[in-house]
Amino acid sequence: DLMTVLNAAGPVAEIRLNRPAKKNAVTLELLADLVAACEALADEPGLRAVVLSGEGGDFSAGIDLSVLMSLAGDLEGVKAEMLSMEPGQPNRFQAPAKALMDLPVPVIAAIEGVCFGAGMQLALACDFRIAAPGAKLSIMEGKWGLIPDMGISLSLPRLMAPDRAKALIMTARVLSGEEALGEGLVTRVEENPHAAALVFAEELVARSPDA
Repeated sequence: DLMTVLNAAGPVAEIRLNRPAKKNAVTLELLADLVAACEALADEPGLRAVVLSGEGGDFSAGIDLSVLMSLAGDLEGVKAEMLSMEPGQPNRFQAPAKALMDLPVPVIAAIEGVCFGAGMQLALACDFRIAAPGAKLSIMEGKWGLIPDMGISLSLPRLMAPDRAKALIMTARVLSGEEALGEGLVTRVEENPHAAALVFAEELVARSPDA
C-alpha cells in the first residue's frame, strides 16, 4: 500500500505515507489515496485529531521524478486538464492539501528526515507541524522550474511575510528543523516528532471539541 491509515475509528487516527524506499516520494496514486483517506476520516464520528507522518524516517521527498517525467511528456494534456477545472475546484495536485485542510479536526504533521516540495506543501496544509531538529525542509519546486501550487498560496501567507515566503520559494533553500522554526514554518521542534505529535493529539482530545 502507498499509504497506511491507523486507528481510523479511534479519537486519534494516523495517516502514514508508505514508500520508504523512495523516501515517501508521492505519486498520483498516493495523492488520490490521501484524498480518499481524508474524506473517509471526515465521516468518523469519534475522530478528534489526525497525525500525518512518513514511514522509514522521512516525511516526503516530494513528487516522484517518474511523475514529473510522465507529465513532461504530456504538457498539452496537463494544461488542458488544468484549464478545464471549474472555478474554485481543486485540481488533482491541490486536492490532497484541501482534503487535509477540510478535515473537521486538528491535523498534526510529524516531520523527520526530508520534507521537500510536495511533501512540504502537504505539511503546510496541516494545522500544526512538529519537526526533528535535523529534519530538512524545502519549498523545492523552483529547483525544477515549477510553481508550488498544491495549496501553498493559501497556507504560506498565513505563516510568513510575503518577502520571506518569496525568498524560500525562489531559492528552494533547504532549512533544518531549527531554521524552519525560526522562519515560522513549523510549530515546534522535538527529537521524536512522531511521539510528540501523538502526545499533543491526546492533549487536544482531552479538551472540548467545540473549542
